Amino acid sequence: MRAQTEESLKAALLMLDKMEKDPSIKPNEVTYTSILTGLYRGNWISHQVADGLRRSIMARMRKMQIKPNHATYHILIKASLSSSDPQGYRDALAFFQEMEVQGIPRVQSTWYLLLSGLMGLGRWDVASEMVSKMFKSGHEPSPSIKNLVSEINSHQASSIRTE
Repeated sequence: MRAQTEESLKAALLMLDKMEKDPSIKPNEVTYTSILTGLYRGNWISHQVADGLRRSIMARMRKMQIKPNHATYHILIKASLSSSDPQGYRDALAFFQEMEVQGIPRVQSTWYLLLSGLMGLGRWDVASEMVSKMFKSGHEPSPSIKNLVSEINSHQASSIRTE
């Protein structure tokens, strides 16, 4: 996946096929996450093809009864926020929501990763919505997250003033 070529993608998918069929080398969440992350990081295939492959890999994980864990979600959120796809942040939000559905707590590092990533993309509006969601959830932000919240609120206030 690091080579970011169609040949390396085909090889990775063939290896995954082989691993899924052989009980002695069954893939785990790291295997799938590596492929997913490679798809987010690259711009060597079209966004439509990459999106289809990501959905397919997630379906394969479910079929193999492999659930992403806390670390997996963090890797996927970070990868989707750093994607060259301008809509990658939507995947980050979907992973974030999926954590809630799966009962995986969104801890300080989860909130920090999401908020700082949205800020880095200039998605201040979405970051502001997520701040509201954070406070509604009862999450008590750490000092570093409070700094992000302050920056988000300041940016939103200055945007309103300039409109």
